[in-house]
Amino acid sequence: MEQPIFELRNISYTYKDKLETTPALRNINLKIDSGDFVALLGPNGSGKTTLIKLMLGIIKPQKGEILINGNSLKSFNAWQEVGYVSQKSGSFSKGFPATVSEVVLSGLTKEKGLFKRFNRQDRKKLHEVLDLLNIKDLKDKNISLLSGGQTQRVFIARALINNPAILVLDEPTAGIDAKHVKAFYEVLLRLKERNVTILLVSHDIGVVVDHADEVACLNEHLHFHGTNSEFKNLGEAELSKIYGFPLQLVSHDHERKCCN
Repeated sequence: MEQPIFELRNISYTYKDKLETTPALRNINLKIDSGDFVALLGPNGSGKTTLIKLMLGIIKPQKGEILINGNSLKSFNAWQEVGYVSQKSGSFSKGFPATVSEVVLSGLTKEKGLFKRFNRQDRKKLHEVLDLLNIKDLKDKNISLLSGGQTQRVFIARALINNPAILVLDEPTAGIDAKHVKAFYEVLLRLKERNVTILLVSHDIGVVVDHADEVACLNEHLHFHGTNSEFKNLGEAELSKIYGFPLQLVSHDHERKCCN
């Protein structure tokens, strides 16, 4: 049987300061298989970003173990195989003196080293990923002049230029208009056809559930993990329990919308 890409075993994490302790995650058990598109859902403050930081080795679990391809996260060193786009990438600093091509090529520094020159093969990778994201026409444009949706696609291209096996996206559509959200999910479906494993973090139930293979619902505990069909069959009472407040799901134009 094939090893999961990610396996989390009894993961817990608590934030501590001088005055109080705040539990973020309690006893999380989760498996993500190769080629899956998993939506990680939950309200604000539910621990989603904390979980992503743990999975990427940015912070260390206080309890439990994380495996990547069956190996301990502690010994994992092939980070070029993991692409990551944070929730802040769409609000990139205005006035930053870099073109789209320069930003995307910077995604190769993990593999090449900081001061290595880019060669013909690197340029080929650049053009391929710009074409995939439909932003080839922006390659010479200063990134500070782009819209939020364009900037987000640039940082997805930066994450993809190494041909990662895993793509982790933290609230990637925040602040992006509906037109660009639709184009964004079309890109993710093309990546899925290439067998890229996708973990997408979101608080938006509406659109993401219709595209993901699996849904995991987090609110300190992992309250649900199953197929998108199983998630769509959850009752309003079960969803309200997960989210911690009354939640009503309304079907509209064949999409599930959420309002409270």
